[in-house]
Amino acid sequence: MGFTPEDRQKYIEELKVSIEEQKQLRKEQDREKAARKMKKWEELTRKRKILGSVGLVIIIAIVVGLFSVLSGCAKTEVSKPSPSDIGSTAILAVSESDMVLVAVDEEAFEELIKASVAKDYMGIAELLLLGKVFEVPNNTKVLVIDSAFAKRKIRILEGDEFGRTGWVPYEFLK
Repeated sequence: MGFTPEDRQKYIEELKVSIEEQKQLRKEQDREKAARKMKKWEELTRKRKILGSVGLVIIIAIVVGLFSVLSGCAKTEVSKPSPSDIGSTAILAVSESDMVLVAVDEEAFEELIKASVAKDYMGIAELLLLGKVFEVPNNTKVLVIDSAFAKRKIRILEGDEFGRTGWVPYEFLK
């Protein structure tokens, strides 16, 4: 049983039509699938925007709340001034000596610190002889009049050096 050329031609035409219909059907399915994906994407994007906005509002609320709590604590809590705050009176004290060295200016302070760290006792003596550093007794009362990183400018409030000013490490103030 063989196909005639016309039957064969008709069969080929039917196959072409069937293939074309399948292609159209696939294109339609792909479009529908793409439309569904696009709709899901839009929905997810919308949800992300909503969640992002809600998250931002929550973060802002937390920050404002923390700020309010912290500022409220600062208002209700009476803070005691530190002995090293400007305007405070303090006691100039070191544990390992009867005398405390006071530098007359910031440059002399830096020289004194360098000599102390290097354990250059002759250098410290030279600073004393040159008048860049002076001594006051341990536990001398002082007034803090200026502040810089890790050091404070003080005015001596008692003893032989009354009224003199100088720089000391802030750790010396009690």
